[in-house]
This record gives sequence, C-alpha cells and structure tokens, in this order.
Amino acid sequence: MIRLKPRIGAMLVALAALMLAACGEKAAEANADLLIRNAQIQEVSVIFLETYPVRVVAEAKGYLPDGCTSIREIKQARDGRLFSVTITTSRPKGAICTMAIREFKELIQLETTGLAPGAYRVEVNAVGTDFNLP
Repeated sequence: MIRLKPRIGAMLVALAALMLAACGEKAAEANADLLIRNAQIQEVSVIFLETYPVRVVAEAKGYLPDGCTSIREIKQARDGRLFSVTITTSRPKGAICTMAIREFKELIQLETTGLAPGAYRVEVNAVGTDFNLP
C-alpha cells in the first residue's frame, strides 16, 4: 500500500472535490441555458394490457409548441388512488426554431402491482381520467 504524506493526501482530496464541483456547475449551467416547462397535454386515456397480472398504461397526447422543444422527463407518483404523472419539456433559451406545432404521444406504464381492484384516477399535468382496476 502506498502511503502519502498527510499534506499531499489533503491536496488530492481537495482537488477531487474541486473537480466534482466543476462538473456540478457545468450541469447547472446547461440547465440555465434551457427553458424547462410542463408539456401541454390535450388528452389522457388508459390502456389495459392483456397480461397477468394486468398492466395499465396511461396514454398522454399533447403537443410541443415549436421545433426546438422536446420531451425532457416523465415522472410518476401515486397518492392513494391517484396517479400523478408530470411530463416536462426543454427548449434552448434564445433558439430560433420552426413555429410548427408538433403532436406527441407518450405511453406511461402505471405502477399497479399489488394494488387492490377498484376505481383509480390518473392525471398527466393536471389532465386526467378515471379507470377501474380489475
């Protein structure tokens, strides 16, 4: 095992910390150059896959406002019988983009494993629908 003098070891730890901090700053700078918003959702429906146990998929249809905007992230949470899904978009700040609205469709498998049968609701960016879990 190589033994370093305490002063050199402390310098290496400090250098590693600075390098990690610089990576974090670059990620923050990259996000600062983006406009991050919730996606515009027009319709939400539920699809039941013929599997055992049954799998439930939320189909979210919406639109992107221009050619530079893209889907960034999809997050899912559940509180009791309510599934909340958030779809965010990102767009470079100051970008010159085509002004063509683009439709999108996202399929989100809901985490229903182990849930009791009954009435549930799914909301994607506050647009929702009810469904019955068999």
